[in-house]
Amino acid sequence: MRILRALILDFDGVLVESEEVKTQVFREVFEGFPHFIDQMMAYHAAHPSAPRHVKFGHLAELLGRANDRAFVAELSNDFSRKAVGRTAACPAVLGAVEFLEEFSSRLPLYLASATPESDLQEMLHLRGWQSFFVEVFGYPPRPKSEAVRQALAIAGGDGNSVAFVGDSPGDFRVASEAGVEFIGRDSGLPFSEPRPPLYPDMKAIAEVVRMRIGS
Repeated sequence: MRILRALILDFDGVLVESEEVKTQVFREVFEGFPHFIDQMMAYHAAHPSAPRHVKFGHLAELLGRANDRAFVAELSNDFSRKAVGRTAACPAVLGAVEFLEEFSSRLPLYLASATPESDLQEMLHLRGWQSFFVEVFGYPPRPKSEAVRQALAIAGGDGNSVAFVGDSPGDFRVASEAGVEFIGRDSGLPFSEPRPPLYPDMKAIAEVVRMRIGS
């Protein structure tokens, strides 16, 4: 078993219990288009890892506005106004704060999220978590795959020395495609069989990481 040299963390569902809040905000935005709300909530549920601009782009297609970037941006901005404060106030996942305090001094931590980077930075500021991370990746502008590339560079290109802690099939796919270890947090999102090992909270994941860094 290789020793970890870098760790990538997702945000929603890994560090904060925000999935229900985000779903409620999506519903509030979609309520402005009542003929499509059920269809869009089903799309949201089927694509939990998709960035919000992808979901709003799908709505634009349904409305016959497939190339209307201004419309998608307007919906994304509306979502941000509704979501940032509520997400920042969500409870932390059990053990998340202790995890960040312990491991940020022991190896490079990266944050990788499908949340826009500006929103992510604001939420970290509100929680006082900025100092825990070497770098923060939000999308847009930077997808999770870029965080993986950065972490691999720190680890000398060795995927066995990097782990990605996520809670969604999309996180698992990013880790698998990059050849890095996936450590799954069970936030309730469904995985296809065979499922990767999933842990109930960050307290349990801390035990896994301690074994991978030699203590």
